Amino acid sequence: METENLADVQSLDNKNLPKEVRKKRISNYNLLATAVSGAIVGTALIVMAYLVGEDRSIYPTTYSMCICGYILGWIVAIISTPMNKTDEDKIGRFTKMTGTFLTGYLLSKFDKILENILDPVKVFSSIAGVRILLFICCFGLTFIMVYYYREYKWRIKE
Repeated sequence: METENLADVQSLDNKNLPKEVRKKRISNYNLLATAVSGAIVGTALIVMAYLVGEDRSIYPTTYSMCICGYILGWIVAIISTPMNKTDEDKIGRFTKMTGTFLTGYLLSKFDKILENILDPVKVFSSIAGVRILLFICCFGLTFIMVYYYREYKWRIKE
C-alpha cells in the first residue's frame, strides 16, 4: 500500500480498514488493556498485603507469599506457552521430570504440612487465609499477563 493511501485508510472508520490493520489495532488495544488492568490489580494486591496484619513484623512474610505467587505464576505460564517447536520439546522434557519428582516425592512429604496449612478452622481465623488468597491472586495475575503476552504477542512462527 502506498504512503498516501495508508494515511487515507487510517483516517477511515475501523470497519473500512484492511483486515491486517484492524487486527493490529485490536491487538494493541488488548495489549494495553491487559497491561493497565494488570497494573491496577497488582497495585491493589500490594496495598492489600500492606493493610493486612497487626504490626510491621508481618509484612515481610506476607510480601514473600506474594512474590512466590508472582514467580510461580510466571514459571507456569512460561511452561504453558512454548514459543516454538524446539522450546516445546525442551519444556516438555523439563515438565515430565519435574512432574515426576513433585508427584512422587514432594507430595508424600508435604501431605501433613498441607493438611495443617489448609485446615478450615485455622485458615480463615488468622492471617494465613489472607496470605493464601494473596498468593493465589498474585499467581493468577502473573499467569494471565505472561500467558497473554507469550501466546498472542511474542509467539515465534515456524
